[in-house]
Amino acid sequence: MSISPLPRINGEIVKEIQFIDQATIGDWYCYQNYTEIRVFRYELPTYKLPKYLPIRIFALEYLRQSLNADEVNFLATKKKSQFKLKAQVGPFICNTRVAGEEVDKLLKELKFSLSFSWSYDPLGVISKLTVENKFTPYPHTTRPKIEQFMNQLEWTENTLQEADEQVISTSNMQTPIAQEKTAKRGR
Repeated sequence: MSISPLPRINGEIVKEIQFIDQATIGDWYCYQNYTEIRVFRYELPTYKLPKYLPIRIFALEYLRQSLNADEVNFLATKKKSQFKLKAQVGPFICNTRVAGEEVDKLLKELKFSLSFSWSYDPLGVISKLTVENKFTPYPHTTRPKIEQFMNQLEWTENTLQEADEQVISTSNMQTPIAQEKTAKRGR
């Protein structure tokens, strides 16, 4: 009798990121020795998370990315928040947007390596929202060698082994803060 391996991405994580097509806010990538999640338009380096991703660690990275992406892209430009902040993600309750600082502190203490930055919006979700808010569309940087493996529940041999991009040391990482909006209002 063969025992099936543990899933690398459990169903609870899938529901958080992609519970319905209209509410998809990101993707995940199973590398050979780690997992990454990518929230649309989060441009800072993501953490290389454990290979078998526990919901607690996922929740911290998910909150860090989604709070920062929303703050930088919408709240900082005095637009209504675009991501719905859930009261609970995994075992964590998040009732304020300032929780991002605490989440970032917790992840730094875990000493995960950082991966590369990526202008990420493969489905055009954020680009559509920025156009609706009279800003220029968001330019997604395509990476076909990586994107072809998005949202796979298991790592497949000869696929994503290590990010080809430069890996960033966590000791040099600064807390994500809102940056000035570079897009101009439409006329």
